[in-house]
Amino acid sequence: MKILIVRSWGKTGFELGGYCKNAFNEIGHDADLFTYNDERISSRLPFLRKIERAIIGKALIKKISDFRPQFILVIKGDRIPLEIIREIKEKFKLPVANYWIDDPDSIDVSRKISPNYDYFFTNDPDAVQVHKESGCPHVRFFSFGCISDLHKKIQLSEEEHKKYGSDVCFAGSLSEGRIKVLEELSNFNLKVWSPRSVYSFGEKSQIKINKLPSSSPLYSSSLNNGHGASASSSLVRSPSTVFNTSSEQGIIC
Repeated sequence: MKILIVRSWGKTGFELGGYCKNAFNEIGHDADLFTYNDERISSRLPFLRKIERAIIGKALIKKISDFRPQFILVIKGDRIPLEIIREIKEKFKLPVANYWIDDPDSIDVSRKISPNYDYFFTNDPDAVQVHKESGCPHVRFFSFGCISDLHKKIQLSEEEHKKYGSDVCFAGSLSEGRIKVLEELSNFNLKVWSPRSVYSFGEKSQIKINKLPSSSPLYSSSLNNGHGASASSSLVRSPSTVFNTSSEQGIIC
C-alpha cells in the first residue's frame, strides 16, 4: 500500500512522522512524507500568511497527485487547515486518518478536528467516546510504540540513579483510569512523573482538571519531570504497555 504521512511542523509531529514512515516501510508498505509548515515566512511577516498558506496547500495537493497514495495519515494536524483536509477527501476520494497524541489535555482542540477525518486515532481511551459524539465515524484508541534503537537504557551516575531510581515508574498525564492501575502498584517502589493533576470528562464531555488528593497513595510518588527516569527503573509503565527495561529496553513518551 502507498501511504502518505503528513506531519505538522514541530518537534513532536516531525519526529513521530519519521518513525511512522520507517515502520510502514519495514513491514512492506511504500510510505512517504510531507511536512506541512505554512508559518516559515509568515511567522516573521504576518501579512504574507494567506499567501504562504495557499502555496503550501497547493504543494500538498501536488504531492498527493504525484505520489498517488492509497491512504493518508496525518500526524496531529492541529496546524493544518480543515478546509485542506476536506479538499483532499473530495478531490482524491481516499481515506484520511489522524493520529492524535495530545488527549486528554488538548481534547478541546482535537474534538473540533476529529469529525473531519475518516479515521481518528487517539492516545487516550477515555477520549474515544468524546470523538464519536463529536461526529467522527471511526475512532480507535492507539497508544505509543517503542523503538529499541532509540528507547533504550542509558548509564546514569550514582547521583542520577538516586534521583531517578525506582522499581516502577510512570510518565504521563493522570486520568481516573490510570490512577486505579497505579494505585494497585503503590506497594512497589513507584515513582509517578507527572503534575499532581487528574484529568476526567464531565457533563457534555467537558474536560475537568482536579488536584490529586493528598490521601492518594500516589501523592508522595508524584514528581514533576520524568526525563531520564526510565533509565534506572526495572519497569516502565505507559497507559497500555509494560516494558521490562532490564532485558527489552523500553521507554515511554
